Amino acid sequence: MEPESTTDGSPMNQNPSNSRTTPFELPEINMDLLYYDTSKLRYLLVFNQVKFSKLSFFKKISHFHSAEPPSPRIGTNEDVEALNAVFSSLKFEVTVYDDLSRVQIMEVVKAFVERDHSDTSCVVVAILTHGNPGGELWAKDGPYNLSNVLTKFEGGNLVAIPKVFLVQVS
Repeated sequence: MEPESTTDGSPMNQNPSNSRTTPFELPEINMDLLYYDTSKLRYLLVFNQVKFSKLSFFKKISHFHSAEPPSPRIGTNEDVEALNAVFSSLKFEVTVYDDLSRVQIMEVVKAFVERDHSDTSCVVVAILTHGNPGGELWAKDGPYNLSNVLTKFEGGNLVAIPKVFLVQVS
């Protein structure tokens, strides 16, 4: 025996008060306001740590099983080349810093942040290094915290400028 059919050919919605009688209309969109203006200067700062100094600091770190500093980052220069190619094609001014100390990194960041950025559209910072969980990154001579870098970019000349941070830690 077949079940009885409950469809009688009438429309599915028997309550027209909750039906749309006209097609859905999209709101008007001002395309000039939809996208951020990137016609000004764009910067990519790359902090690339390849080698690490033999310092007594690395002997005290339990993360490392020997007294040696972290191993060199093989392949990181290819990553830098790829970043350079992509961001240069997007008309970014690319600056690469290799194997800086903790103090040097913070000096570069401070100098960059204090520049006049009235003609800057956006800033991208790429940090390629070793590190530990919790935001600890490695400079040539020891660790520094990612938060120390990020806070330098808050406020000041960069307050209304988009900033993107790319961190590759191996």
